[in-house]
Amino acid sequence: MGEFSLWHLILILGVILIFFGPSRLPGLGNSLGKAIRGFKSGMKGVADEEDNAVESAREVLPPGTDDEKTPINNRDKTKKDS
Repeated sequence: MGEFSLWHLILILGVILIFFGPSRLPGLGNSLGKAIRGFKSGMKGVADEEDNAVESAREVLPPGTDDEKTPINNRDKTKKDS
């Protein structure tokens, strides 16, 4: 019962065909393709903005202040050394 078979796909496509009709299916496919392309380009734009923000932050910070290169100087100050 948990498997998705070819018969399930045929049934779903049949219900969609009956619900929307054969004349509207190409328009739905076109709209879906545009939505997917828009989503991909939006995600690419977000990734480019993040890369630009990182690059501009590296230009602003003086050398040697990278988080990976900076040693951890803060120790737990809640513990009292005896």
